[in-house]
Amino acid sequence: MVRFIIALFLTAFFSCHHHYVPHQYSNSNQKIEKVTLSESNQIKNFIAPYKWRLDSIMNQTIVEASDEFTKKPVESSLGNLMCDAMVWYARERMQKKVDFSIVNYGGIRIQSIPKGPVSLGKIYELMPFENMMTFAFLNGEQVNQLIHKMAEFNGWPVSAELHYSIDERTQPIDILIQNHPLNRDSNYVVLLSDYLMDGGDKLDFLKEAKREVSAVLIRDAIIEYCKYKRANNQSIIPIIDGRVALKKNAK
Repeated sequence: MVRFIIALFLTAFFSCHHHYVPHQYSNSNQKIEKVTLSESNQIKNFIAPYKWRLDSIMNQTIVEASDEFTKKPVESSLGNLMCDAMVWYARERMQKKVDFSIVNYGGIRIQSIPKGPVSLGKIYELMPFENMMTFAFLNGEQVNQLIHKMAEFNGWPVSAELHYSIDERTQPIDILIQNHPLNRDSNYVVLLSDYLMDGGDKLDFLKEAKREVSAVLIRDAIIEYCKYKRANNQSIIPIIDGRVALKKNAK
């Protein structure tokens, strides 16, 4: 039993440093016997140095937040940060063309990041999933359908390149992509997670769209963005710029 628990911990520890993609799944029921006090102390003593190392890594400050970041509809500083960081990474680190990026609200796993030092562990809390940055090659009609679906959900976080409003019928209006009206005859590159690209959160219409799945985790892109800011003596600043707005009296 002690060996089993120690092996389980070591698997979790080393998984923090390497990324694996499962190719096969299986399940079985394992009976866990009661751990004695002596065995419990053995586990604690064995894990202690690894836990100290893991804590030292996760507690390191990677950037300063100039003010609190929060998660809330319709537009939130936390969602804006994630989307803008994704676009930054794609353009600056991958030299990719991107028109805009999106994340779903369910993918943001914490309600806020407080003002002050931001730890590596806090970004893991923000984005614990192993979602890959994915480039979707969509035509104007597909982009229009995507934005309509986001509006139905009362708006999702988007990057600064996309602006639109949601009217009283929960329909998107005044759609601008890089300061130009949405052109249904044009083609666009949208950056999102592989989860959404595979039809998650009712985006089934994306399943057959052309895509390029990168080897970069969204979490890693955010971490790299934060480290870049700190290396250049910059903090991350909460931004609310009206990229998604409600227009209750729109006709």
